[in-house]
Amino acid sequence: MVKYLSDSEKEILSVIYRHSLAHPSQFVFGALLGRSNDSKVTIESAVPIHHGHPLNIFIEVSLYQVDFVAKSKDLQVIGCYFVSEDGNPTMSNAVINIAEAFKTQFNNAIVLSLDLESSGQKLKTKGWSSDSGKSWKGIFSNDLRRSQGISLQTFE
Repeated sequence: MVKYLSDSEKEILSVIYRHSLAHPSQFVFGALLGRSNDSKVTIESAVPIHHGHPLNIFIEVSLYQVDFVAKSKDLQVIGCYFVSEDGNPTMSNAVINIAEAFKTQFNNAIVLSLDLESSGQKLKTKGWSSDSGKSWKGIFSNDLRRSQGISLQTFE
């Protein structure tokens, strides 16, 4: 079954994809901004932050800057995205360190990645959610929109 993305979902994934294309042999990451209520998390925009493996202090400073911008748009930092150097979407130690920093802003943070290793014409995503600060649980793209109550939308 083919799932067509809405224009807002395409914009968010486009930001992430373009960030990875601009730095094809480097790890890239950014912030996911959105809103949360009860069991639903809505991703409304993606903000590129860095390419290469940053130091923890860099992550913290970037997070404060992005949080300031998010609040000015009545949004909050709800997680992060990444694309690894090899296109493999796995939660490495570097990704976990970044995700844990984002969890300080949003306890139920999510992590989203593009699977650049996948073959074919489909752009695949992979996601993780935190269980209120306890651990990271893998979820897939269909789950991002349905069973986990997480949806992708662009802020306009």
